[in-house]
Amino acid sequence: MSPKRKTDVEKRTCFMNRYIIALTTVLLFIAGCAGENKKKTVPSFQYFEISFEQDGAIVPIESHQVILQKKPFSIIVRFINPDSIFLNASFERQTQDELLAGKTDDEMPGFRGNGITEELFNKNDILNISKTNFSFWYYNSEDDHRFNEIVRQPDMLICKRNIAKIGDIDNSREPLALEKIREKTIYLSVMKMEWSDDYSKRIEKKRDYYILQFETAKPIR
Repeated sequence: MSPKRKTDVEKRTCFMNRYIIALTTVLLFIAGCAGENKKKTVPSFQYFEISFEQDGAIVPIESHQVILQKKPFSIIVRFINPDSIFLNASFERQTQDELLAGKTDDEMPGFRGNGITEELFNKNDILNISKTNFSFWYYNSEDDHRFNEIVRQPDMLICKRNIAKIGDIDNSREPLALEKIREKTIYLSVMKMEWSDDYSKRIEKKRDYYILQFETAKPIR
């Protein structure tokens, strides 16, 4: 091969190498940007967030009050990771008043008592009511939780618990259809707590509350 032809080949080879390097750099940059877009977003809440759904629509929460018709609805709990909440549901407001006053869990009647025994997956669509006992709602895995439905998203777990019946724990009554209860208000007091290292006490991480106001369901025409 003549020196001139050899030089031309070397120039083309050098150009192709530079082109490949430039193209590779661009592709890596695009891939990096795509990876950034796929990163988890940071949820806007800590530990848990609660909402309410009825007839397939989210019900507004105004000043912690939720207006519902007296028929089945759902309580939706969002967790960032597998987690749990302590929840007291009562027809009386004493526990909620003390929660708002800043009392500790062992000073509030609704959290001093025992945890209510509840089945996995809430197969009977129950909300248990008590002045002195609490529910422990949690998600550990697909096989171990106390919700009807779980939706996994990249940045959170959406856990739905359907409510069609009310269990009166204090009076040991059989669960009653929501439409048949006489009371018009349920006070929900919610706490996120973790055990100390020696399991001697519960450590509060977050508290919240909701007042559920029930209106008589309108007849279907």
